[in-house]
Amino acid sequence: MRVLILDDDLARHHLLGTWLDWKFGAEHVSLHSEYEKDGAIVALARQEFDLIYLDHDLGDGSRDASGAHVARWLSEHPDSQRDAKIIVHSMNPPGAQRMMGWLADRPKAKAIPFAYLGLHA
Repeated sequence: MRVLILDDDLARHHLLGTWLDWKFGAEHVSLHSEYEKDGAIVALARQEFDLIYLDHDLGDGSRDASGAHVARWLSEHPDSQRDAKIIVHSMNPPGAQRMMGWLADRPKAKAIPFAYLGLHA
């Protein structure tokens, strides 16, 4: 399983990676971590992922550092990541809603705030 995590919080990367290793087995998870939008877009353009976690507020929280740029890029490249499950895990409801607007044509896209991902399950 190829997984991309976009989040500026190192602890979230660690928690998601640990949870995915526990759930699927470390030998079955290939984790790609990105902390800013440009790196995530490059990764999405270069390879296919099975699971994509996207946060909205990155870096200083400005619109220029937003994960919404990645959601918009996906909407502008409709053939990219078509089979991927996309989880917008932002705790910023308006930001997550904006991202989901860009991902409206992706039936496997869901908004689940990070606190509700069930990492402790």
